[in-house]
Amino acid sequence: MIYNKHNLAVAKVAGKSQMRPEIAGVFFTKNKTVATDSFRLVEIDTPTMPNVPEMEGAMKGIKPFIVDVVGIKLKDDELLRIKHVDESHVQFVKEDGGVMSGRRVNGEFPGYESIFPTGKPTAKVKVNARYLAEVLDILGKLGGNNSEVELKVYEDRRQIVIEAGTLNQKGRGIIMGLSE
Repeated sequence: MIYNKHNLAVAKVAGKSQMRPEIAGVFFTKNKTVATDSFRLVEIDTPTMPNVPEMEGAMKGIKPFIVDVVGIKLKDDELLRIKHVDESHVQFVKEDGGVMSGRRVNGEFPGYESIFPTGKPTAKVKVNARYLAEVLDILGKLGGNNSEVELKVYEDRRQIVIEAGTLNQKGRGIIMGLSE
């Protein structure tokens, strides 16, 4: 299987507590990576790379596993493949032959598939992620200790209104939806 920087980026939401080591790393399967801290969850599919050959026997006979990926960094276009998995470590090889390893985390990653809602969503709005992050960063600082913000989607679904604040100060913003 082939993984890229997006597959490793899920580590940003991995749990930090050693009380639950099974969520303190990235869950690798043959076609995705997943991480959670019990409040946030991110799942990223492996990239479709038709012109990049798979390594012989990649993930053959290997069950999904959890890895502490701290220290494993990739540049924008670099790819990783699994080289070796044992009880305590996982070795990855980059395209240039460089080898990186991460500590394998003992435990079973929690079942998460059922958390994602199924069926038809009540609203869909496509927005610029950078703009959304900037507005959330600004308004989240008004949201008290928990950085709470409230997202509102109105009937026309052309924008998302974001509101935050405490009794002392409030703020709001709008992210305009992108055209389909």
